[in-house]
Amino acid sequence: MRKILYCITKGNFGGAQRYVYDLATNLNKVDYEIVVLCGEGEVLPKKLEDSHIRVVRLKSMKRDMSFLNELKSFMELYKIFKQEKPDVIHLNSSKMGGSGAFIGRLAGIKKIIFTAHGFAFNEERSFISKKILLFFHWVTILLTDTTIIVSDKTMKDIDYLPFMKDKLVKIYNGIDTGLDYFDQEKARSEIVIRDKNINIENKTVLLSIGELHKNKGYDLFIPALKKLEKDFVYFIIGDGEERNNLYNLIESNGLRNKVFLLGRIENAYQYIKAADIFVLPSRTEAFPYVLLESGLAGACVLASNVGGISEVIEDDYNGILFDVNNEEDMVHKVNMLMESRELRKTFGNRVRDKVMKQFSLERMVDGTGGVYGE
Repeated sequence: MRKILYCITKGNFGGAQRYVYDLATNLNKVDYEIVVLCGEGEVLPKKLEDSHIRVVRLKSMKRDMSFLNELKSFMELYKIFKQEKPDVIHLNSSKMGGSGAFIGRLAGIKKIIFTAHGFAFNEERSFISKKILLFFHWVTILLTDTTIIVSDKTMKDIDYLPFMKDKLVKIYNGIDTGLDYFDQEKARSEIVIRDKNINIENKTVLLSIGELHKNKGYDLFIPALKKLEKDFVYFIIGDGEERNNLYNLIESNGLRNKVFLLGRIENAYQYIKAADIFVLPSRTEAFPYVLLESGLAGACVLASNVGGISEVIEDDYNGILFDVNNEEDMVHKVNMLMESRELRKTFGNRVRDKVMKQFSLERMVDGTGGVYGE
């Protein structure tokens, strides 16, 4: 039996945490002993403990940087690696990747795996900042035995660098194809009761799910909604640092009774069938889980053409892609989808078939198990 220690910076439940949870709970327990190490946050530890997965807390590891915390977390991480003696450490998130790979080498870990869920140098930053981040990602990958890349686009972001040839392997994120969704009537009724100002009668329902972060592009999409030709209502499920800014943007554009920030909702994917159009207006993505969730639900997906999104959504075949920095393009494509229920249905059926066939959880687990066994 091989011992796998999954390591991740935060214990919330974003995409990287979802990935860790899915692997930890679906690997064959006959072949593997599973332990998960995480920093601050309670959602992931609670879910893992409910599934009888042992969790080790890294008390000093925080997302925000400070010299004292970094020193403490380095010492604590080294101590945990020595105590746990894993055969494999599987690192997730950029901060844990860099720290864990370096300390793992010092601690003599036999195999170090890192999953790149996205690269910070793809975010809106200065040229110098991007180059510094690119360098640190490169060093992290050099310190690993294998780095898992989640999309072709993410692979192209890094594979041209020196000594990458034998370090990288692509394994797409996968989804449990047995997910249980609310039907449209149930999903809409659950949303409507959250705010007395919501009225969806005779309106096209737009829906997004994701952290309220600048990377998600909501601040670009919301102002474009003023130019739509038909009546609509737009729901955003999620919370985060941009909440106040987005609320002010909604107010300043006169969209108070059309755009609603619903906050964080447990198992938000269950509400996807409430949407006539599922919108993913991100500035940057690697390979988002919510894209697989919306596709599996048979939703008509309208998404920005960034990262690995186009590896699921084939423009004008099983969904629509747009340029998030081109408001005219956004407005035109939303209007086009609002005009045709049949087109939305066709796109939804096609993307569901693709997700079912190509992006199952079983494929992801089997591929990752293969990396552990190499």
